[in-house]
Amino acid sequence: MALKITSLTSDELRARIAQEGGAFGGTASDEVLRDALRGELGALGATHRRTLIDRLVVRIAVEGDDRSALRERLGALLDGLASSGDAHVGAGGLVGAAPLRAAFVNDTLALLIGSASTMWLRRSLSAVSIEAGPIRRARLAPGERSAFESALSAHGGAVTTVARWAGLDRIPREIAAWRVELAERFDGAAHHDRFEPGDDVRIYVADPMEPIAARRWKLPAKLASTPSPRLERHRRMGGWFAYAWVVGETRHPLSRDEGLRTSYLLDAEAQASRTLRTSTHEESVRVDLDTMLPSPEYRLLLGVGTKVEDANAPRRWRVPTTAWPELRRALADGLGIRFEEGA
Repeated sequence: MALKITSLTSDELRARIAQEGGAFGGTASDEVLRDALRGELGALGATHRRTLIDRLVVRIAVEGDDRSALRERLGALLDGLASSGDAHVGAGGLVGAAPLRAAFVNDTLALLIGSASTMWLRRSLSAVSIEAGPIRRARLAPGERSAFESALSAHGGAVTTVARWAGLDRIPREIAAWRVELAERFDGAAHHDRFEPGDDVRIYVADPMEPIAARRWKLPAKLASTPSPRLERHRRMGGWFAYAWVVGETRHPLSRDEGLRTSYLLDAEAQASRTLRTSTHEESVRVDLDTMLPSPEYRLLLGVGTKVEDANAPRRWRVPTTAWPELRRALADGLGIRFEEGA
């Protein structure tokens, strides 16, 4: 059965805002605007990014609102929905609705992914408690999973695992296998995509004496010799980075995720793996994340963890003890990360 969703009407948006004690217009909360984006995507199916945002600005803005600021805010929230899987982004500025899925963390917790609005989910899946947020979570009572899956199926939803939703099934399970994949793709390759060198070229050097990974990017002139193969980072116009795996004289382009994963591979091979500080408590594990993760591992963290709002620890997360083993395995086996237990 296909999932059918209708757009949130203006009256429903106002009711949603009233529930939170907020105001209509540009001062509405992020969660209200996320729900508006999800509902509109569900109604339109596929449209251009600008069309989607302009439609919502017309419906949401009130007199005195800074419409440019509202457009920018909606754009940033739409990017977040795409990262979590609540929206699809295509070429040429196209955006589309994502199907409803429940990614189970365990038998009593599932992530709800897709373009269905939170209001619609709460009406349609009223037997479970649904927490709003960038990633919605459904809390199930013990023994209720089968009934929940039946209700989800009746509304066109599908069931998956949190690992598959995160994309962990599409990457090597062990970091060492990434070296094999690079070799199969690039060693002796006769055909390759063209890579244009950029400015501020850096080479990644996995140095066990340098604990901060960001400082492992070195200027070629500072190195006694240039390794091959090697990982390079090139700054592009606009400040973003392009990555290349260099074999001999040939630069093979890598995506941002592939570049990050390759840096973790080089760390593991040099016995210079990064270390994360953790602290285990009765119901959760605290993790201080001071390094960038590739998208699959970061999405898993987003799904099972909660960012701690602490100005003194801006990169701290809390992960339920029930979900920690899967996240730890993904970070340790898939990226070679080590853990240091503290207070």
